[in-house]
Amino acid sequence: MPRSRGSQARKLAVIEQQAFKPKAWSRIRRFGYRWRVEGAFSVIKRVFGEYVIAKKFVNVAKEMAMKASIYNWFIKAMAQDRGHV
Repeated sequence: MPRSRGSQARKLAVIEQQAFKPKAWSRIRRFGYRWRVEGAFSVIKRVFGEYVIAKKFVNVAKEMAMKASIYNWFIKAMAQDRGHV
């Protein structure tokens, strides 16, 4: 069993990772999916810009939700054009 000089949570994560085969652990923990999210953020920033116009936090959240909805609508339309949906 590995010794942990740091956090207990890290120790438990390492023990869990060693208990499974690498592919099984990565599927269980969805390891490696971050690139999808980073890719979506990159596209949203490229299409809509990196900044928001709203000043109040509530309106910033609404603006970001609107941008995400438009992005999702666009992705769905592209998938339908290709016959994936």
